[in-house]
Amino acid sequence: MVVGAGTVSAHGTDAKPVQVKVSETEYLTNVIKISAGANHVLALTKDGEVYTWGKNNAGQLGTGNRTNSLTIAKIANKITDISCAGNETIVKDIEGNIYGTGQNTNGELGNGENENSQHLYRG
Repeated sequence: MVVGAGTVSAHGTDAKPVQVKVSETEYLTNVIKISAGANHVLALTKDGEVYTWGKNNAGQLGTGNRTNSLTIAKIANKITDISCAGNETIVKDIEGNIYGTGQNTNGELGNGENENSQHLYRG
């Protein structure tokens, strides 16, 4: 369950647990790990799929844009581990390769650059 349903209240009284939906009628299931950044979330399923949602100001959702998302998006397959912090997302694939997306002001993505990324980039 996730607290909040895409609504905001000045007093926080609208915060009620809700189950995360993949579509209007289907819920996200088989999740083995979750990770939360400053304002975005990742979920890893037992099948190695990665889903993400939330704020996307630095491209941290890995969806190819910087549009915030109230609904989840699948961004990767064949992943064994996930992590996010601040405005960055890092995933590890089945071969041990590390990929990152999001804020890169101080080289957080490990790609030798300091520009933000909107796609998973191999570091």
